[in-house]
This record gives sequence, structure tokens and C-alpha cells, in this order.
Amino acid sequence: MDFLAKRRKRRLLKALTKAQELYNSNKYLKAIRLYELVLDLIDESETRRQVSAYEKIGEMYAELDLYLDAREAYQAAVAADPNRGDLRFSLAVCHKELQESDEAKSEFAHAFWLNSDDAYVLRRGASYLKSNGFADIAENWTERAEKLDSQESWSDERE
Repeated sequence: MDFLAKRRKRRLLKALTKAQELYNSNKYLKAIRLYELVLDLIDESETRRQVSAYEKIGEMYAELDLYLDAREAYQAAVAADPNRGDLRFSLAVCHKELQESDEAKSEFAHAFWLNSDDAYVLRRGASYLKSNGFADIAENWTERAEKLDSQESWSDERE
């Protein structure tokens, strides 16, 4: 690794550490700025780090009720890793908060499909959906979670 690459990596790690400290201290605007700097420092091949930075930025904007900005961050995260149900769910929440009902339903459907084998996630998602006006979608999530639970208890009995 050459000198510039090492220097860049040190700057990246230092910025990540400081950004996480600011995040943990609820200093979201400062943390967002640092995570944006981190995105400039991350090599394009480091998808996992990019997704993580976009996810943190989305979380902080959502905490600040800045759902338009949160939506953009989650869209970038989903574009980089379209198979993460939790990111799709967070994006759906942003759409819901922005009163983009069709987009919210579409992302909730993606999240359901990606999380369809995790009863715990399905139950948590169903609870959120039910309390936020998506009872019809929540019912599907609950039914799937119950089916998974019954399959698990049946396989436990066989062993």
C-alpha cells in the first residue's frame, strides 16, 4: 500500500470513529457531515462501508424528522445493497412519513419478501404497519410469522 493510500485509510478510520462518537452522542448534524466525508473517502469497491454510512445518515435524518433527506440516504443504501430488507423497511417508513403511500406499500412488499423467513422481524414489522395505518399489509406479515412459528414448533417436536 502506498503512502497516499495509507494516509487515506487512516483519515477514513479516524472520520468513521469520530462520526460514530457523534452519532452515539446524538449530535446528528455534525455526525451526518462526517459520514458524508466518509462517503467521499470510501473506495467504490467498499460497498459494505458505503451502505453502512448511508444507513447511519438515513437513521439520523429520520430521527430529526427530515424524511426527505432520510429517503435519499436510504435510496442510496438500497441502490448499493438491494437485498437488505431492513433498508427497504426504513425506506418504506420514509415514504409513509412523506405521504407517498404507493411507494411505501411497494417498499414494505420488498421488505416482506426479503424478510419472509424471520418471524421476529415479521412480527416487529407487522406491529409497526398495524399502528401506522397499514393493517391489510400487517395481516400478511403476521400470518407469515405465525406460519414460521408453527413450522418451527413442529420441527422441534420431531427431534
